[in-house]
Amino acid sequence: MKTNKSKISSGIYKGRFIELPQIDETRPTKNIVKESVINTLRTDIPYACFVEVFAGSGSVGIEAISNFSKKVYFLELNKDVAKILKNNLAGLGCENFEIKIGDSFENIKNITKELLRDGKKAIFYFDPPFNIRENQENIYDKTIATIKALPADVVQTVVIEHFSVYEFDDFLGVYKKYKKKVFGKTATTYFSVPME
Repeated sequence: MKTNKSKISSGIYKGRFIELPQIDETRPTKNIVKESVINTLRTDIPYACFVEVFAGSGSVGIEAISNFSKKVYFLELNKDVAKILKNNLAGLGCENFEIKIGDSFENIKNITKELLRDGKKAIFYFDPPFNIRENQENIYDKTIATIKALPADVVQTVVIEHFSVYEFDDFLGVYKKYKKKVFGKTATTYFSVPME
């Protein structure tokens, strides 16, 4: 599989390179988006786990590892892409992660149970394929349903990377939208449980 390279932009692995798969099914997170997300969440990352849903090369979750996340879960469907992710993590020599290969919507249920059992909170980062792609027309509906089903006891923050013209409702279940940042055709929208 052909690959490109991307540089880790912050933390203890800053300046190191990771591989990005070159296939139609994945859409690597732009550096400007990744840096914005990490800067927004920087003070929360060391106190939470991080769940990268639709992980691809793992570039966002690897930034979370580099910034001292307690543990990072990578969820990826494509086995060949997951091999690149494994190689990226092996090259860094880090250990505080798990890779879950298979349907992300199913795997997130088991991770949620684990977080509940251990009394831990997580930052959930969803980077679904853009809904304009073939066979992905319902991807945002499935993502929204999954977010609504997340128990509030395990959620620090939910971040969705998405097509910038798409607008999420102000509330997804108990989670309230508090920020949207636009980067051309890409945007990130942030949700959390409202403060009392």
